[in-house]
Amino acid sequence: MINVVAKLKKTGIKLLAEKIETKEAYNEYIKMGFDFFQGYYLDKPEVLELDRYKESTPMVILQLIKIIRQDGETSSIESYIKMQPNLSFKLLRFLNNQNRLSAKTNDKIESITQIITLLGRDKLLRWLMVYIYSEMSTNPASEAILDMAIKRAERMEADASPQDKDKAYLAGMFSLLDAIFETDIKYLMKYVNLDKDINALVLEKKGKFAPSFFKAEKIEREYLKKLVIANFDKISTADIIYALGFGGVIIDKSKL
Repeated sequence: MINVVAKLKKTGIKLLAEKIETKEAYNEYIKMGFDFFQGYYLDKPEVLELDRYKESTPMVILQLIKIIRQDGETSSIESYIKMQPNLSFKLLRFLNNQNRLSAKTNDKIESITQIITLLGRDKLLRWLMVYIYSEMSTNPASEAILDMAIKRAERMEADASPQDKDKAYLAGMFSLLDAIFETDIKYLMKYVNLDKDINALVLEKKGKFAPSFFKAEKIEREYLKKLVIANFDKISTADIIYALGFGGVIIDKSKL
């Protein structure tokens, strides 16, 4: 079967694997070289295209986050990462930088599995969130939004109980995804099966993490308010009107 797939791939034909109902079947089709995947294992009967030769897409990264959150097998995580050459390269570069900073220079990286093991799933999860903000957005304010997301996540993590710190951090990072991609957060979240407490915060601003979220948001607003006031003369009137209008603020035209 693998030989047949290889011959078909040479002709430029895109191959679809259907009726995937188990993780084992999914991994086997990936190894064989299929391009499209369909089946109940992928949550619902829809086609999911994974182009292993292009930049990682946000949805692929969200699927990878989903696998990690569900304690998926390392082989499944490795398969997803291998499909995205750019992701593999940057993950390796990040790990090498970590090793240099911690003086761990004796580890010779030989596989993606080794990277996952050395980095650890929690740190990999956090790295993927940063990757989404820093690499996947064309939003000109993405760098500033990333910094705000990290600080928000750290504040929420600090306020959380010991058993909830990881979830609180993830909730904080996800709470700004709609800003970075300028789209409905519900559209993004349907690709990830997150904890109910994280979903409650991200989708409804409710639940156990809501108090720390609003506390962090208040700190952000107070800082930005001071920043705007300090630089008010440098901001154009048109930009102010656009920002207010975009935020749903009604402008009394008779006073302009």
